Amino acid sequence: MKQNRSADFFRSTRRLTSLVPAVLLFVAFFAVILFVRSRLEGGVGLLVGIGAGGSLVFGALLVYYNAVDRLNLRLIRKTLSARGAGLRDGEVVAFDGFVRTVGDPMVSPFGRTPCAAYTYVVSYWRSRTTPEGREGGVVAEGFHMVRTRIEGASGTLELRSFPSLEDEFHASEPGTTWGEKARELIDGLYGNASSARERSRLLELRTTPVEEAHHDYVLRRLGESVDRLVIDEEVLPAGRAVTVIGTYDRAANALIARRSRLGPNLYVYPGRAQEVLSRIGKENAGFAKATATFLGFGGLLLGLALAPASLTSKFPLIGRAVIAPPETEEASSPLDPVADRRARVDAWIRGGYADGNHRGALEIALEQNAHETLRWLLEQGIPPDMPIRVQGEWHQLPLVEAARLGHLEVSRVLLEAGANPNAAEPPRPPAAAGDTALGVALEHGDCPVAQLLLDFGAALPEGLESNPCG
Repeated sequence: MKQNRSADFFRSTRRLTSLVPAVLLFVAFFAVILFVRSRLEGGVGLLVGIGAGGSLVFGALLVYYNAVDRLNLRLIRKTLSARGAGLRDGEVVAFDGFVRTVGDPMVSPFGRTPCAAYTYVVSYWRSRTTPEGREGGVVAEGFHMVRTRIEGASGTLELRSFPSLEDEFHASEPGTTWGEKARELIDGLYGNASSARERSRLLELRTTPVEEAHHDYVLRRLGESVDRLVIDEEVLPAGRAVTVIGTYDRAANALIARRSRLGPNLYVYPGRAQEVLSRIGKENAGFAKATATFLGFGGLLLGLALAPASLTSKFPLIGRAVIAPPETEEASSPLDPVADRRARVDAWIRGGYADGNHRGALEIALEQNAHETLRWLLEQGIPPDMPIRVQGEWHQLPLVEAARLGHLEVSRVLLEAGANPNAAEPPRPPAAAGDTALGVALEHGDCPVAQLLLDFGAALPEGLESNPCG
């Protein structure tokens, strides 16, 4: 029992480890989007983030596949040049020849191909009267392998692990011709095949030595209400010329999936070694161009988000979405540094307004207590109650933020421009202390701001009958 638990633990660990690259790419995709959204606001920021994240992640995937194929091609060339020198135990090598089975070959369930190994997955979609509108999932899957050897010019090697196959060995069909075969297969296996809790030992078989494998998993029967089937089948045909990349095991005179490496541990390409070198070499050249395109495009979009606001604000559409802080360094003028800094802040706010970033200009005017420039912004037609962003949160009110910062003159300018003195920040009720500008001012003990708000008709928060400031 203890041994079974240990095996289950290590099997689960291998599965989780295999998911790490996918999880990292998923996290990277959303990290890029969030970063870009911190630099560019609105729909423009979201679109640029999705474009940058998607291009960079897809480019990274192409880099990985390129690296795997280049490493495999290097092994093939090395093996070809060293033929006759023998294979060394534990070495990752390439070996080409013809697929043979020890005994009769199997026949794949859908393509009906005589083969040494095959996998299949049957998935379904079904319409539902739910908000999602449909449901789907895996119905059945299986993977089978008989004792297999590769007969080459320099000898014969067995395959002692379940191989990973190049895309040419894969077929996908929407159930138009394979649908009845799928129903017959599932009906024949239902009740006898393993349950869903025992699914997917395929990863284990692709990373450990095994001579044969016969596993079928059925989750449910196919009802008549299934709208669509998708059937995927991978087949290693018997008699096919192939080139295999794997670890050589001298004791078994076999190729196995023992040694960790970049890419699948036991990988099969269709064709003899020279053919694979020519075909994959040409494909890699095309992949390299596509990789450069995606990485370049993603890098360009990310560069737009990273560039200084003074540069990106000049771009159409992008410029209006730029989020950038004002220059906060002390001015170098020895005469009046405060006035010099105020002038630079004023210039930045006016420049932001001119580039269409009205909300950003309003936020900086509030933060920097630039009440004179704020008055100018409001005269240009910016609503005094326009929601702003404070510390990453949207729908904050300018008047409440001015009271929170203790900016008396900014509060006066907003009230004179028509800001609602009793407006509260959602989603809390207006009567809650701290939600209205007056509640904030009283909480902070800021009597000048509180009196100003009362003079403009602000109502005391619930529970207060008189002004605490007198």
